[in-house]
Amino acid sequence: MLDLHQLSCFTAVYRHKSVSRAAETMFISQQAVSHSLRELEKKLGGALFERSAGGVVPTPLGQALIGDATALLDGARMLEERAALFNRRCAGISLAYADGIFSVGDAADLGALRAYAVGELGLPLTLLERTTGECLAMLRRGEADILCIFNPPQESALVARELCAYPLYVGMKPGHSLAQREAITPAELGQYPLICDQRDETLNAMMAAYSSIDGVQARLYAPSVQHSAFADILRRDDSLLMFTLPFVRAYAGPDAVIRPYAMEGALLRLCAVYPASHPQREKLARIADWLGRQYRSA
Repeated sequence: MLDLHQLSCFTAVYRHKSVSRAAETMFISQQAVSHSLRELEKKLGGALFERSAGGVVPTPLGQALIGDATALLDGARMLEERAALFNRRCAGISLAYADGIFSVGDAADLGALRAYAVGELGLPLTLLERTTGECLAMLRRGEADILCIFNPPQESALVARELCAYPLYVGMKPGHSLAQREAITPAELGQYPLICDQRDETLNAMMAAYSSIDGVQARLYAPSVQHSAFADILRRDDSLLMFTLPFVRAYAGPDAVIRPYAMEGALLRLCAVYPASHPQREKLARIADWLGRQYRSA
């Protein structure tokens, strides 16, 4: 029987053309990836990769099997999603929220939110942390009932209730050439690499739009590390971290220099979003009201 983890290692190495890069993106060791590949090769009866000057390249067997491996993994994900959807419909409603919203300062208390949903609305609440793009996809597929995300798209089928608006801030290491500035302009921002979250293409596109001026695009790069390692990256080079003040304060490190970002209209509007035609839309609106009160009182 094939192992889904081994197939995930296979597809990650195929995609990145590197065992070390695959290990970083999966947050496991290189040894673990190599071991999984060896075990999978034994089951499949041949080598899947061979080394070259540019990294690892798939063998003819690897090329022949990548499509089937990807399809199997996609099928497994669909199975999990359908099971979650079935269980959610039996259990109440789901709130999907973008990474970091409830875990980085100035945020509503999730325990209190769950208690309010159950005690006041009679709705057991499932909480799901995802990327911005994943949250939107879940809502559109009917796998989430309400979202808490930044700057949602304007769609007639969706109700977006603004909870609060955050100006952007830029974090950098002490001694950075921009550290003496009172505020950072888009032109200055474009001179340095800007750290972003490699998993969240939707949010990255938004940040790219905020960090460009006169057709000059900031250099976004997505290190394959967790947010907690951003401070180390800032200290190592001249890269910058731009986001809301609580996020930058939490992840740029205790000694970071933090400055406002001087671009008119560059705000992250945190919104509660739900389908306008949802059968529980009145209760979802009350959840949005509750969240709004929490953020106004923070």
